[in-house]
Amino acid sequence: MGRKDCVYRCLKKRKRDNSAALKKATEVSFVLKTSDSNTTEAKLDLNARVVSGSIITGIGLSNPNEITASMDLPTMPFRLYSKKHDAIPDMWKAAA
Repeated sequence: MGRKDCVYRCLKKRKRDNSAALKKATEVSFVLKTSDSNTTEAKLDLNARVVSGSIITGIGLSNPNEITASMDLPTMPFRLYSKKHDAIPDMWKAAA
């Protein structure tokens, strides 16, 4: 039994131990709750949230459309953006 055999067996054991640890680590799952839907008074759909965020940050329709297009997601038409943009202040007043 030479040194090479010992090194080979040690590396093989280490690989086996690492794969067991990796398997155990991948069995863990995480749940992220952002809000309780039962207690949220002002419920906004995704499009309204995008428009609301655009208003708050001072950007227009082109910026969210560039982001969604870069992720191969559908973009928001101007008519829908305009409709949501007109309704957002009323939603904010109702929530305040």
